[in-house]
Amino acid sequence: MSTHGGMPSPPPLAGIQQNQIRAAARAYRAAMTEGDSDGPARRRAITAYIAAGGNTETAFTDVARIIARVASDHGEWFWRPVMERLEREEYAMRKLGWWPGPRAWDERRRVAEAAVARVFGNKAACGPDMAGQPGSPPQPE
Repeated sequence: MSTHGGMPSPPPLAGIQQNQIRAAARAYRAAMTEGDSDGPARRRAITAYIAAGGNTETAFTDVARIIARVASDHGEWFWRPVMERLEREEYAMRKLGWWPGPRAWDERRRVAEAAVARVFGNKAACGPDMAGQPGSPPQPE
């Protein structure tokens, strides 16, 4: 398996036409830019892929491969509009005094991971930084 920046490379796009790749990637990017989450954005990308002549039977996996490949190979183009939207939203929230800041999100994540660890007894679920913290599962010796 080849690597891309130290990570495994996304699957190749053999058998998918360029117009189908462009249609799916642009639809996903536009949906994410508008504020959609992954599910609705992926559905839009699948619709665009099929409209461009993509195979309806393999649309789900083909679009997943397209998104992975384009996001990996053209990440700056792919994610820039989403990052700009998030920055605008953060700015607006800060102006209104609604921004909780990253510490609030980190605390929520820590609490959620500890809860998962208590339920499933999985050290990996809470990460090494939680080991020995109150509410974390006992660690094997």
